[in-house]
Amino acid sequence: DNGGDKLLWIATRPEIQFEIMKKASEYKGKILLEKPIIFSNYYPIDVIIDFYINLKNINNIYLSKPWVYSIIWNEFKIICDEKKIKDIQIWRSGKVAHDFIHPSLDWLCHDIFLLLDLFDCELRFSKKSPIVKENIFTFKAKIDGINVEMTGGKNNLDKIAMWKVTMRDETEFMIDFINRTITHFNQMNMKKQLKFSVDDPLKSMLFYFLHQENGTSKTYLNSVLNAQANILNRITTFEKN
Repeated sequence: DNGGDKLLWIATRPEIQFEIMKKASEYKGKILLEKPIIFSNYYPIDVIIDFYINLKNINNIYLSKPWVYSIIWNEFKIICDEKKIKDIQIWRSGKVAHDFIHPSLDWLCHDIFLLLDLFDCELRFSKKSPIVKENIFTFKAKIDGINVEMTGGKNNLDKIAMWKVTMRDETEFMIDFINRTITHFNQMNMKKQLKFSVDDPLKSMLFYFLHQENGTSKTYLNSVLNAQANILNRITTFEKN
């Protein structure tokens, strides 16, 4: 079967995903890859990056990034001018049911996709990252000249998925992906809140992919691979020390 209009969704452990991808590299249908693409248990990171960048059918590959297609995210992009953003703080954590992916990488993959959707350029990490407190890792980075602080990891509390976006005029947006709210604070600290009663990012993503002709560009895939590799390399270096 050459695929046709079908979507092959690979949602296994990362190392098995890589083995399947090597066998499916000639598959002519659409291939949806779960996060993360980068891991370090069985293959060197540069081997994984080289494999994906040199794929002939890279246009058939789609990356699982449901929050990019969420209602709350697309509403935020409408009401916020990304050219006026001063800095971004991100928090994403929760209980983790598996131990084969580091929780910081597992959670923050979502935010890598969102940042690369908002700014069409590389995410560059500070050499001072990460800052670690218990199981929570904080990574400092820049994208399009904007300071970004990404905090993620494992906790025993309720799931957290929030962005705080500070604008140059000192107004702020708080995005709560779990409770589906966007809160805008003006200079007088008065707030206006939008709440979305229905949002099914996964369904929206699948609908979009099934009807989209072109998958991932080489430039975008390279940005995703490099960002995930940066986080994983920093985690590995910290834990070795």
